[in-house]
This record gives sequence, structure tokens and C-alpha cells, in this order.
Amino acid sequence: MVDLQNPARFANVARRRRIVVFFWVCVLLNTTEQISGQLKDSVQRPSAVFGDERSGQSGTLSVTIRESESEIVVSGRILVRAADGGLLIEERSGRIRIVKAETIIQESVSDSPFTRFNSDELSAYLRGITGPEFGITKTPHYVICSNSSPEYAEFCGKLLERVHGEFFDLFEHETRPFIVQPTAPLPIIILATNQELVAFGKTQHPDVSFEDTPGYYSVRENQVLMHDLSGEPQRSSISSIRKKLSGMPRQVSTVVHEAVHQLAFNSGLQVRMADNPLWFSEGLSLWFEPASVRSTLLWNRPGQVNPVHQPLFRSQIIGERLVLPLQQLVASDAPFQNADQVAAAYSESWALMTWLIRKDPEGMDRFMKAISQRKPLKQLTPDERSLEFQSAFEESLDEIETSLIPYIGRMRVP
Repeated sequence: MVDLQNPARFANVARRRRIVVFFWVCVLLNTTEQISGQLKDSVQRPSAVFGDERSGQSGTLSVTIRESESEIVVSGRILVRAADGGLLIEERSGRIRIVKAETIIQESVSDSPFTRFNSDELSAYLRGITGPEFGITKTPHYVICSNSSPEYAEFCGKLLERVHGEFFDLFEHETRPFIVQPTAPLPIIILATNQELVAFGKTQHPDVSFEDTPGYYSVRENQVLMHDLSGEPQRSSISSIRKKLSGMPRQVSTVVHEAVHQLAFNSGLQVRMADNPLWFSEGLSLWFEPASVRSTLLWNRPGQVNPVHQPLFRSQIIGERLVLPLQQLVASDAPFQNADQVAAAYSESWALMTWLIRKDPEGMDRFMKAISQRKPLKQLTPDERSLEFQSAFEESLDEIETSLIPYIGRMRVP
């Protein structure tokens, strides 16, 4: 997510670079398309899906594969078995790996049930992919691997825990039994500088540009990565970190935004590598992200008026309609890939999420249940997306748009 201070700059950057400048979108789209192409017929014929008891895998799968000139063993659980025998596997670290059919030497399943890494195992794994100079900070729900100051890692840990608590206070409910707290810790990597983040990001996703990216959530790696947003990676007190960040609320929003992506994909709300509508994914994170400079952790709760996207939404109104119709936003992710529409796509996603959570919570429950049942690599057509939306909510998209415009327009930016 790019740190943009105002709507005009948001739109100008998008048009100038002619790309979608939000990394999370790039990783989600590019990785899903890449995997779909490498696992032949997997979209049409998934036979084993995460959380699906019909997969037949009760233990931990071990697959011996040929990689370059050597053989390696990959352990995990099957998300998808393609028609040609290729596999999509979730490893214990949370990483999703593509295994092509022609590289498989043998498979076996142990009696041990699949489990994610515990905090000690995850700590060792993260230091293994970063370096021995990285320190580890553990919280009740996270393992933070950082080469910045311990105080900055501690501050981020407290902020992440606050977001975690608010997320499940909001969504964990008897009407949503499919949303549960993850039993294993979630991985966070903090790099001291933006240059280090750019270099490390390239090792994970060589085809993606990380310039001007303060942080991102990698769907494939299941990690949130960020650089020290205070700009002071040397040792400093938590109070001085808070003072510095209080003047940069968008930096705090970055941490919250990417943390919500990670929580959504690790709580049962969303399924990694599935056809997740970007208006929902981004709208949810945007709904959570606004900072609160008066709060001890510079963030208090979700649902506050977004100071970037509320003015931007108002600028997208012509007459009594939106420049980007909600029907188009819901039916396809294409506006997020169009430099002339990306600003409108983000602002309208925030506005639509705000409306639905506040005005039609029962419809939101129905829609979230549908989202939670998506299958990896199974694509929906625009008509199927539109029908899914209309099946969940009471009003049509045209009716919602008519009410949404004055509703969001009356909001006051704090």
C-alpha cells in the first residue's frame, strides 16, 4: 500500500505510473493467475481444498520433488490437486507452494495431523529467511522478526494486538461460526529501511516493483512485511516512536491495513488463492485503517471516517451518480488494474463497505459466509459475482448507490 497524503496525489501517482500502485493487489492477481496457469485444469477440477473434509487427507503430506539438480521434501496439506496431478500445498510456515506434476517423485501421508508452526518454530523459520542479525519479538498472536529497534517491534506488536482484538470483537459472533481465531501465531517481518524492504521483497516476488511501498501482505507467503515507518531504525524509546508517528498517521494506517488483510485470510473469512473480490478485501482494510493520533497506540477502533477516501469519493460524483458505477466495481476487479479508475475503486470500496456494515449487517453476514466458502483457483464470472451480491443484500446496487452518495457526503472528516 502506497502512503499517499491526499486524493489528488493518489490519482496522479496512479496515472503517472500506469500501474496499480498497491502491492497487495499485484500479489493477489499475479500470483493467482500464475498458479492457475501452472496447475493444469485446477480451476475446473479442484479435488482437495483447504478445510474440506472430502480431501481425504487426515495427516501431514510429504512430497519428494525434483528441484534443479536435487531432490527436496515438502511437507504440508493439499489445497488443490489438479487434474494432471499437480499440487497446491500449504506448508507449515503458511507458505503456499506450487508443485508441478512432472516434478513429483513420491508422496506419503503421516499419521501426524497438519499444524502450523508454533512460535518457536516460526521464529526459527523467519530468522532463517532473513538473517541472524534479526531479533524476535513475540506477542500472544504474532511473531515479529525485525532488524529495526526492539522498541519499534514492541510498539508494532502492541498495535497489531489491538487490531487483532478489534477484528474478532467485530466478526466473531454466533451468526458467523465460520470466523475463528487462528491457533498458530502470524508472521510479521520488519526491515530497518525502505531499501531493505525493496530488496527483500524482490526475493519473494521478483516480478513486482516495491518502490514507494511502505508495507504489504503477501498472499502466497502469508506474511506482513514493512519497513520501520518511524524513519529512525536506531534504538529509541516507545514514547519517541509514538511522537514521531503521530505526525504521520498514514504510516500507522499502513500497519493496520496490512494486518487486516492477514487476519481476513487466517480467520476463515477469506480463502487464499480464491477469487476474492477486491472491493471487499480492500474495503475491509480501508474501513479499519484510519489512525487516531490521540490514542496511545495511534489507532483506536475500526469504522472511523477515512480522511483520504471520503473526500476522494465525493470527487467521483457527477450529477447524482458515481463515475465508476457500483455494478462495475462489484462485478469485476478490472477497475483496480486501470490507472484511470484505481482511485475511484478504492474510495468506493471503502464507502460501500461502510454502508453495508452499518446499514445491512444481516446481508453482510450472508455475503461473508459466501466469501468464506470460495475455493482456491475457482474463478467467478462477472454475472456470478453480481448474482452473489444481490442474493446477499436487500437492496440492488443501483438503490445502494442512490443512498450511498448523500450518506457518505454528509460525513465529517476528523
